[in-house]
Amino acid sequence: MDPGREYEEQEVLVYMDFSSKLDDDLLSLEKEFKLIGLESNTPILQLGNQVFQGEWKDSVGTQVMFEQDDKSPTADPAFNESPPLSVKYACRTDKILRMSRIFVNSKKDPETPNSDEPPLQT
Repeated sequence: MDPGREYEEQEVLVYMDFSSKLDDDLLSLEKEFKLIGLESNTPILQLGNQVFQGEWKDSVGTQVMFEQDDKSPTADPAFNESPPLSVKYACRTDKILRMSRIFVNSKKDPETPNSDEPPLQT
């Protein structure tokens, strides 16, 4: 990429549903992830050392996403306690990305013989 060129950054919120339970440490804010093919029918997500393949599905209802509001939460007179944080509407979607864990094998070097095959005789 040309260092003089500008690029546009775009934030996308995606509702992901995992077919298996994830370890809590995989979902920490500091954890890096890689997501490729988000626009394709089967995106791939690498989260830590685990890899998932997704499939877009229609949801039964509407998924609503919220984000934390920087304003301090206001007390509601109907309740005794103030809420610990305040949220505001971010977006909605009727699509779910269902993620299933997959296992990836490394490519074998064509120069190294396969251990299952006998060595070539010359």
